[in-house]
Amino acid sequence: MGESEFDLHFDSMGFMHTAHAVARGERPPEDLFEKVRARRAYGFPEHSRIINATENHDESRIYHEASANGVRDDPAAAERGALAASFTLPGVPMLYYGQERLIGEYGQRRESPFSDREDETDDIEADPYKRAFMNWEEYDQDHLGFVSDLVDFYHDSPVTGPEATLVREAYRTDASEDILVFGRDAGEEKRVVVVNFGAEPQQVDLRAVVDTHDQFSGEDLGVTTADDAVTVEVETLAVFETPTLFDQGNSE
Repeated sequence: MGESEFDLHFDSMGFMHTAHAVARGERPPEDLFEKVRARRAYGFPEHSRIINATENHDESRIYHEASANGVRDDPAAAERGALAASFTLPGVPMLYYGQERLIGEYGQRRESPFSDREDETDDIEADPYKRAFMNWEEYDQDHLGFVSDLVDFYHDSPVTGPEATLVREAYRTDASEDILVFGRDAGEEKRVVVVNFGAEPQQVDLRAVVDTHDQFSGEDLGVTTADDAVTVEVETLAVFETPTLFDQGNSE
């Protein structure tokens, strides 16, 4: 694809399938970081941009994966976590129609034309919401508001573009099955990003230099402060200013 100068690529196997596994509760959110960081090793050229899609018309809805095939208590929270990761990790975020209105819960499902035939089948039987009819009237307003804020934040933040590198930031948490933490470094602008896939807010210890004022919500999420760390409590997404980032093998 790179030789043919297609400079925008889907990453279904890496990002999408991993996001589905995380939403189901089968894999830790940290795996999304690893998949994004490994892209260059897979052969994507430096000039190419990678689409961080979490679903499309050929794949199951992430909400359906979490609710029908997963173990998480709140599939909608898992979907919001996946969207938050797709918008803040390096890459180009993609919204498939209906994600903003939680179509997997409120949409009108499609029925397979072969539902009464044993000799024929199609992919709608596996997930009847992947091409569901749009739910214009009934939807979760808080979910829509979160996605709308996420889109605005992506356009306004100085560290969500291609110039910001990905950094493995130091942190501590008792909820590793729910929490993803990483850094984005755009030179003078540096941020620590915390994403929570879980149903309940989770606490995370960050380095003491990190500002606990959340750039996404505008609220101070600090819970406690110690000499070596600050503790924040995050519902779904939080983005914190920091003067330095602490990558592996790097003190800055």
